[in-house]
Formats: sequence, structure tokens, C-alpha cells
Amino acid sequence: MDGLRLSRSYRLAIGYGQLFGKTPSSLLIPPLYSDIFHRMMPEDSVYGVWPKSGEIDIVESRGNSPKNYSGARDTASSALHWGLDFNTDKFLQTTNKHYLRRSDYSEGFHTFGLEWSENYLYTYIDNRLLRVLDVGFGGRNMWTRSGLAKQGYS
Repeated sequence: MDGLRLSRSYRLAIGYGQLFGKTPSSLLIPPLYSDIFHRMMPEDSVYGVWPKSGEIDIVESRGNSPKNYSGARDTASSALHWGLDFNTDKFLQTTNKHYLRRSDYSEGFHTFGLEWSENYLYTYIDNRLLRVLDVGFGGRNMWTRSGLAKQGYS
């Protein structure tokens, strides 16, 4: 298997999930593709097609050498995709990366996890202390967070 690619549907309640894997050492992966990713898509798209009903990227990482490419196998990212359509996807507000300094994600297996409740959602690597993405909701809904109403969307 050249890379770990998993997609799961979900019903977002309170809980957590984990996956165990490593990034392969590939020669070249185009920048828009990942060698390892775990993506969660909604089981029922009750708000509409992507990204209206959301997407959770627990981990994305490429197998490229960090000596030749930035954001390669020494980098793991997590993101939430949400918005009205492709052009208003607000994932940049809810994405983050973790960089390894002296090694990369192909040198060993890692645990990539997700934990959530009605108040927060976070992803982590190997243990809950190394959080990649940490999104607190604190009573503020995603529509308000997006700022789309101020841009004329309704």
C-alpha cells in the first residue's frame, strides 16, 4: 500500500477516534495530494453538498522529502472544511500544521486522533498533549465565525 487513505462517514456526537499509521517515503507527490490522510465526511449531508455539511481532515501528510519540498513528510496538518460552496470554504480559519524538526512521519508509526464535544474539537498526534488543531465553539456557531453574513451571504 503506497499510502494510507481512509474516508469515513460520521454522526457528530461526543466522542473520539484514532488511527495508527505512517507516511510512506514517496519520491514525488503533487502538492494538492496527500500520501496519508484520514478524512471524515458526514453520514447524512443534512445541510447540503460539500462543504455545507462539513468535513473533518484528521491528518494529511505527503511522502515527499523535506529536503526538497516544504510541507513534506515532516509535516502533518488537520482541518475542518465548512462553508456555502467551494469558493466560501472557511477551512483556513480552522486548519493547522505540526512540523517535526529532526525526523519525519515516515520513520515510524504514529497515532492520529480526534476528540470532540459540543464545546470543542481537536486533533492530536501520539497523545492528547500534542494537539494539531484545537477549535473551541464556546456558544459561537460556525455561521457567526465564518463572517459570511457580513460579506452579504444569507
